[in-house]
Amino acid sequence: MSGGTLRAALALAEQSHNAAATARCWQALGVLARWRGDYDAALAQLALAYAQWAALGDRPRLGRMAAEIGDIDRKSTRLNSSHIP
Repeated sequence: MSGGTLRAALALAEQSHNAAATARCWQALGVLARWRGDYDAALAQLALAYAQWAALGDRPRLGRMAAEIGDIDRKSTRLNSSHIP
């Protein structure tokens, strides 16, 4: 699925006030950004997904989001520190 398709799905989910679908879209956008190496966008989008899952009380998905965010944070830190002389 492309970013444009996911953004369209996100808009529909938000218009229909479907919190679970909104969270899934933010999660998918975050994963897509991660695959593309855009760690800042990935962290921001996964944080939005995390907030949605928290509001829904979905503990298993909260755990997955926390792990995903932690993994991205470690990768971005490792990449940034590798450029320090």
